[in-house]
Amino acid sequence: MSTLRIIVVGGGIVGAACARSLVRRGGEVEIIEAGDGPGLHGATAAGMGHIVANDGEPAGLQLCMLGRKLWREDAPPMNPDDGFIESGTLWMAEDQDSLEGLSQAAGRLATAGVTAHLLEGPALFDAEPALARDLVGGLQLPHDGVLYAPAAAAALVDEARRHGATIRCRTRVTRVEENRVVF
Repeated sequence: MSTLRIIVVGGGIVGAACARSLVRRGGEVEIIEAGDGPGLHGATAAGMGHIVANDGEPAGLQLCMLGRKLWREDAPPMNPDDGFIESGTLWMAEDQDSLEGLSQAAGRLATAGVTAHLLEGPALFDAEPALARDLVGGLQLPHDGVLYAPAAAAALVDEARRHGATIRCRTRVTRVEENRVVF
């Protein structure tokens, strides 16, 4: 059986995760990264690094939940200061209509198995004392969190390299053709 040769275009968090997964499965993987290193530019560098439950479309919520589960189960070794911090998120309501929207979101999230607490009055300000006092409520998701995405991309690439992947930095892909990547 021959080894599958795979080119991953981009060393951001998505490309890095794909490279790690593919090399673990026996692929011969090379990452082509336009920047100086993984995760240092593009969406990964600009992103907020949230690992959260997003109350949008049901499929999007399922993807968020799967991503959060997989990160917890299989995160690469990272400096604790850059790794996942379960800080929680707090969505705020300025008026009764937006509070009703948060209440509905809490129901949808609960149905999906996501812990979410609807907070009103003093409970909101106990959770976050620095909030403006004219807010009427909020929705707290205690298991959401953040990480430093460029460090996560670098850690994923480091682990992929330990399994045999290579990375070529400062190389821009100009086009992809059938069975060929041009750079």
